[in-house]
Amino acid sequence: MGVQNPIISGFAPDPSIVRVGEDYYLVNSSFSYFPSLPIYHSRDLKSWALIANAITRPSQANYAGGHTSRGQFAPTIRHDGGKFYIICTNVSHGGNFIISADDPTAEWSEPLYLPDADGIDPSLYFENGRAYYCGTHGRDGGELNGDNAIYVAEIDLKTGQLGKKKDIWWAAMRDAVWPEGPHINKVGDYYYIFYAEGGTGLNHAIMTARSRSIFGPYENCLHNPILTHRHLGPNFPVVNVGHGDLFEDGQGNWYLICLASRLFDGADNLGRETFIAKVTWHDGWPFVNEGLGQLDFANVPQVNTLMTDFSLANLEVLRLRNPIDADYAFENGVVRLRGGADFADLTTSPTFLAVRQRTIDYDLSVRVQSQSEAGLVVFQNDNFLIRLAIIGKKIKVVQRENGVDTVLVQVAKSADLLKLVCRGQKLAFYVADELILSDVSATFLSTRQAGGFVGTTLGIYALGHGKVATFSELRFEMN
Repeated sequence: MGVQNPIISGFAPDPSIVRVGEDYYLVNSSFSYFPSLPIYHSRDLKSWALIANAITRPSQANYAGGHTSRGQFAPTIRHDGGKFYIICTNVSHGGNFIISADDPTAEWSEPLYLPDADGIDPSLYFENGRAYYCGTHGRDGGELNGDNAIYVAEIDLKTGQLGKKKDIWWAAMRDAVWPEGPHINKVGDYYYIFYAEGGTGLNHAIMTARSRSIFGPYENCLHNPILTHRHLGPNFPVVNVGHGDLFEDGQGNWYLICLASRLFDGADNLGRETFIAKVTWHDGWPFVNEGLGQLDFANVPQVNTLMTDFSLANLEVLRLRNPIDADYAFENGVVRLRGGADFADLTTSPTFLAVRQRTIDYDLSVRVQSQSEAGLVVFQNDNFLIRLAIIGKKIKVVQRENGVDTVLVQVAKSADLLKLVCRGQKLAFYVADELILSDVSATFLSTRQAGGFVGTTLGIYALGHGKVATFSELRFEMN
């Protein structure tokens, strides 16, 4: 397999993968976006298609009161006995849970919450008709502050009850923080834990340990970390490498998927993306991209996308938290949004339709008619965004940084066609064909500056006490 990385571009963090026959299914974290837990499919590990979102009904998840980087953390997807399982943590409400489906493109079950399963980042392992839960929690009952232990327990998938828990591993490195995202794999006679250390930023790394028993004792891999870029410095083109999931292709070839962030002008606007690496084995230990020792990103897949459908039938379209369906109407390519609360109001859901930014260069345009504020928005989180808005008889570009709004330009309304263009981290704003502002840096929308765990999204929005905004001729092009 010729590697092309990333295999999923733009806001595709915490990947987990399962192979069923010739088909591969991959899931990512989605945090407070709805629908949640996107599922991708491939047969060649190169071409991936979004085929479903596992959480599509309000009854499956409550995100009330949570900022953008709350919600769904670090899902794991597995298959056993003809059924697909996703285990995940809703850190906003409910904690750890399992959902299941016979067909990953069909509706997934209501969540089975796991009250006995403390901590975050759970995974499942199946063997000989038994299921095992693997997760992390504070060591010796301590707070979940990065000083974590990895633990295992047998689990009853019908009731969600856990058997006796056993802490099996802490960390490979002295004074390590945030051992998280553990997965158990059996290769030959050994059980392996593949997990992350160092937090999900620059010091992120993938570690492993092995044992002849699932409950330990585990021995450390002496060449840990098996994959990291932290030693390459903060300005290396790809950073934050970690959170790996091991799998085999059915032909004896082993791979690992993981997250990493690409830098553009020193900023990671696209968020954490999904990458793949080859794994080889020597003396019972894994080596990732042997002879290279880092991710191979020499071949970047071309992403050319033209999107004109922002209806909810489009699997790419996202909303925030628990959206109010009555605020959205779709007919013959026209979108009507009933104005809602500001993005900073965490008690409700803004009236907002968006897609993930998967490339640095893009064009986004729409025709807007509204009695209150409405327009285009580039959104990182509740406190970092920029919007091109029609507000009464004026058009404004408003930048929000650290929660503070600044009007960058204001012009009299002369047309209703808004256009936003990004080239190489520089934003330009148009009304019809007239340029009203250019050379605005988009780097403030990066995770490095804005914090949190999400990538940037782009779309349309409406504010204002129930007044309806009409959007037509919507066009989003990534290249």
